[in-house]
Amino acid sequence: MLVKVQNAKELRAHLKDRHMNLDLHNVMLSDEVATILLYNLSGQVVGYQRYNPAFPSAFPGDGKQSNLRDRRYYNYVREGAIGLFGLESFHLNSPCVFITEGVFDACRLTNRGACAIAMLTNTPSSSMKNFLHCLAKPLIAVCDNDAAGRKLRSVGHYYEDVQGAKDLGECEEDFVDYLLTKYQSGVVVPLIRC
Repeated sequence: MLVKVQNAKELRAHLKDRHMNLDLHNVMLSDEVATILLYNLSGQVVGYQRYNPAFPSAFPGDGKQSNLRDRRYYNYVREGAIGLFGLESFHLNSPCVFITEGVFDACRLTNRGACAIAMLTNTPSSSMKNFLHCLAKPLIAVCDNDAAGRKLRSVGHYYEDVQGAKDLGECEEDFVDYLLTKYQSGVVVPLIRC
């Protein structure tokens, strides 16, 4: 759904409606665009995601790369860096790490105190996968409810497919409760290899 915001105050309210905690995540706001900073584990900014809710996610059938900045989501990561959303809120005492495709999917979990990282893709590179496995925590891939989203299954030690909605950002609170109860309780202890 396209959302036209007129100023930074409206954009802030829109982000809050999408479960973004602006006290937890570093976001720069203009009148129409949110620039979400992407970090590495050393705390360095290595990229950003530009989010404009008034633009479509993609332009169906255009097949052109020339208008990438005119889409709802535009990602930039410095060459050679691994830029993931959620590393700025990563905490070592978490029993697991949730892996999602999109920023607002991860926000559903970070907003509730869980450790969640958005890959910003459903086909992560081998270096991204290796990086996540070095965290030495059980990885729970929370996959969007479509064939493309289910590609993320290969990233996690465990996976859950979103039920009853397109993705975690749009699902009912009951499903978020289910994930947190099942995985944050420490019951899922064994670390298995994919």
